[in-house]
Amino acid sequence: MKNFFRLFFSFLFFFSANTASFAQGLTFYINGKVTDRESGEPIHLAELFISGSSIGTATDEEGNFTIMAPYLPCYLVITHDAHDPFATYIENFIDSVHIALNPNSINPDDYLILDKRERKKEVRFFYQQFIGDDLRTSYDILNEAVLYFKRDEYSFQATSNLPLVIINHHLGYKIRVLIREFDITKRDELTHDEVPLNSYSGIFVRRIMGHFYYEPIEHGSKSQLKRYEKNRQNFYYGSYRHFLKALYDGEIMEQGYQLTFYPPEAIRNGITFTNLSSVKHSPSRIKECVMEADSLKVDYYSDTNGYPINLTKSFESFNKETSVIFPSRISVRIRPNGTTPNIPFDIKGPMGEYYFINSLPDDYKPKKEDE
Repeated sequence: MKNFFRLFFSFLFFFSANTASFAQGLTFYINGKVTDRESGEPIHLAELFISGSSIGTATDEEGNFTIMAPYLPCYLVITHDAHDPFATYIENFIDSVHIALNPNSINPDDYLILDKRERKKEVRFFYQQFIGDDLRTSYDILNEAVLYFKRDEYSFQATSNLPLVIINHHLGYKIRVLIREFDITKRDELTHDEVPLNSYSGIFVRRIMGHFYYEPIEHGSKSQLKRYEKNRQNFYYGSYRHFLKALYDGEIMEQGYQLTFYPPEAIRNGITFTNLSSVKHSPSRIKECVMEADSLKVDYYSDTNGYPINLTKSFESFNKETSVIFPSRISVRIRPNGTTPNIPFDIKGPMGEYYFINSLPDDYKPKKEDE
């Protein structure tokens, strides 16, 4: 089953950006102003964040703001209690900014009116589809009251005009999730026809669109904070992001990966980067690559601490995990840190087993083994 997490927004806007050198590419600062579209008045305490990151800010009394974008492309997201959320896709450096927010347009009458027992049932179903039963003990949703639900025999929908606030106790993040679409259906495994949600047979198909903002939990004992970082590193190493980072850097074996192409003759073309000549001149430093194979088996080798084993050197003991990538022959766009604005392939195995809420911010950097 394939989960979809794609974001489509189109707005007219202008941006002012000051660039600066940053790590493995460039970062830049966006300066702007947020106002009410109807009155033209500045909006105080509108919250802004770079979607998928731990970088956010708020407007001052005059509606002004400055925010850093650590990579391109990215989404800039703006929310405010009394207004509809706004999100826009930033692909290149652009000039000047003024953002006008529309007043809150959500109508509760368009959604289910539920008593306490009925709502509890719908919230439980939402948890199951968004977080998963196995992970519920690691999370707390602080404001489920912002959710609105729709349901019929064949589909379940959820939405909200305000971010859903979730505490991830395992990875140590307070996560704000702005849900733009949450649609659950069920299909027969053989015919792929839609079946009723309450059918005993069939598989759930999730279509989820949204924006995530991560606030690291920085309070707690030293041992707790250390445990958070250890859990984050364990989650990072061996993930598809770590794999794409190794691919970007040309360090597949050094980062513990061994690849097997199917059919075997596909290794002749293997993995091809299509834009290397222009990467140095691109602000985003994105590399585009195509995987020429029907499937790609990815074996990941790690030591007893979870760190990758350098396969170009000899080693004695190791842990091994196997995943399979099914490429679509659509180019994968990889940022220098291994994140990607598109995932045009399916993954089966440990590398692909996660819920969106159980993930790391795109600007996360694991500490080195000796730190």
